[in-house]
Amino acid sequence: MSGSGFPVGRLEDAVATGDFNDDGKIDVVAAGGGNLSVLLGHGDGTFQAAQSYSPGGVRANSVAVADFNGDHKLDLLVANSNNSGLLLGNGDGTFQAAQSYNVGGPSVAVGHFNHDGRPDAALAGTVVLLNITHRSK
Repeated sequence: MSGSGFPVGRLEDAVATGDFNDDGKIDVVAAGGGNLSVLLGHGDGTFQAAQSYSPGGVRANSVAVADFNGDHKLDLLVANSNNSGLLLGNGDGTFQAAQSYNVGGPSVAVGHFNHDGRPDAALAGTVVLLNITHRSK
């Protein structure tokens, strides 16, 4: 394997992928320390410069990608050491400021735990957050 490095900050602990700007090309988000770095992909293995976001907590440990509010735009859920932060996607590769919730942990995963068609989240420490948001049409 060969590869190229792309600066995203220091102490990145986790990465996730998705098409954050709906251009059909894979983008990357890196989480760590007090930072989230979003790199939009060119589709050829290279990326635009990282855009930084606050994870909404003290230390970003893990990040998961899903459409949590049903608007057909990918969002970011961050497991911070002291809480979790939800950054709603704008659909153009940018994200709104984090909404903080009083549950956190070292990692987060997304799944459909209650089979209602909405993505749910599990944070290490056996916290399961069922998504009960109303879906956009």
